[in-house]
Amino acid sequence: MSSSVLVLGASGALGKMTAEQFEKAGWEVHHGARRHLDLQRYRHIDFDKPETVATATEGVDLVVNTVDDHRMQAEDVVLAHGGTLFNIAAGPFGDGLALRHRSPAAPEGSVVLHGGLVPGITSLLFVDLLRSHPEADLLEMVWTFTGQGYSGPGGRRWAHSYIAGRSHSPVFRVPLPPPYGERKCMEVAEGERGWLNEFPGVRVRAGVCFYERDTDFGFRALNFLRLRKLLPSRVIVQTPRRLTRGVAPGEGEAPAGACMYWVAARRNGEILTARTIEGEDDYLVTALGAVAFSEALLRRRPAIAPGVSSVEDLLELESVLPRLQELGVEVNER
Repeated sequence: MSSSVLVLGASGALGKMTAEQFEKAGWEVHHGARRHLDLQRYRHIDFDKPETVATATEGVDLVVNTVDDHRMQAEDVVLAHGGTLFNIAAGPFGDGLALRHRSPAAPEGSVVLHGGLVPGITSLLFVDLLRSHPEADLLEMVWTFTGQGYSGPGGRRWAHSYIAGRSHSPVFRVPLPPPYGERKCMEVAEGERGWLNEFPGVRVRAGVCFYERDTDFGFRALNFLRLRKLLPSRVIVQTPRRLTRGVAPGEGEAPAGACMYWVAARRNGEILTARTIEGEDDYLVTALGAVAFSEALLRRRPAIAPGVSSVEDLLELESVLPRLQELGVEVNER
């Protein structure tokens, strides 16, 4: 059965990637953007004009939002007017929490959050790790970055907000598999527990690691000197070519093995279990995750109640893992 999807933010890097992967998976794809796109199934969207969102979202099976809009205006429209929206943007947990609080008492539509990679695939992995090891007292995640990969300004601004979020943070060691090896990872996003607030006895730690060792050392040096917060956004958003090995920012291909996300459960500092999520590029893994999640959600669409929920509320890792692997996203035990 062919399904239809409207991708919001289709003119952006993540939106283009997402629309392309849905098309490859056999979906009828409509492209939503403020700027006109010379495409057959283009639909005009302006988040500041809710009526354009309401009109554009009519007649499709699913709306996928790739835009990191902290006001979550498209989500408000779907809750009020009907439909099913899947958010794959990696916005702060507080934005989703605010959306839940202001959701209508009797919503017409359904909004599902945490649909990308972080949170998203990592969310289901955390739930699975906790189910297997309820004795864990620490959940740990490491994001890897490379200056040579495919990304857009929005994604790089997101990365900068976390990297420059504090002047200094603790550093911890993680035994990443090749091509990384054991690395010192700089902690970021302190306090950004997301849905893990429901597990008050479990501490959450997130860190970053750069594929390029000289870049990795440079950021950790800024952290050591307590100068990280002074990092100009242009260093990440308009990355100098010397940090991307001569590749124009956002236009290259990630080196083999560079896209890797580490998720682990620890107790008293010892690793109980760990897994890695691996693929060709973080944007591509996010888009492929959205395809796998969306297919699973539509199969159980009658069970999605109106209102705001999250992927981990509706799906389990086992229900999407075979499809993720079929699409090229590897989840490996470590």
